[in-house]
Amino acid sequence: MSSIKECATFTRLAPDEMNLGTQPSARHRALLSSYLLSLWRGPKIVRRMIVADIGIWLDLGLPAQASDLLLVLRQFLSDYPESRFE
Repeated sequence: MSSIKECATFTRLAPDEMNLGTQPSARHRALLSSYLLSLWRGPKIVRRMIVADIGIWLDLGLPAQASDLLLVLRQFLSDYPESRFE
């Protein structure tokens, strides 16, 4: 599984903006499912989509939503280790 530090580096989330120790909820699983619809493009593309969306939420000044997507990203990286960061 990707480390928190590795995810934080790519997502630009500060440690106080991350939901550490939180388990993915049904909402997080639904978000992940929506990303998995694009899995035909390849797992690395889906990873880039999630990271890009985290950046969008941060640019909008909404770190809570970005933090939710971090949980989605961690679950995705756990389920699809071939999509890990290079």
